Amino acid sequence: MECMKIKKEILLFKIEYSKKELVNIVHLKGFNDPETIRLSQNLDELIVKYQKLLN
Repeated sequence: MECMKIKKEILLFKIEYSKKELVNIVHLKGFNDPETIRLSQNLDELIVKYQKLLN
């Protein structure tokens, strides 16, 4: 049970970090830049993983 809590916390940290990274890259390169799209997809994957842990 404790292991699951740690996994959730790590994922939440990664999600928050990825969100900040995404916002920064959008300001620098815009919404259509390949790096922005890659970071957005990565963030989506992290969110899906977190949602699966909640179920």
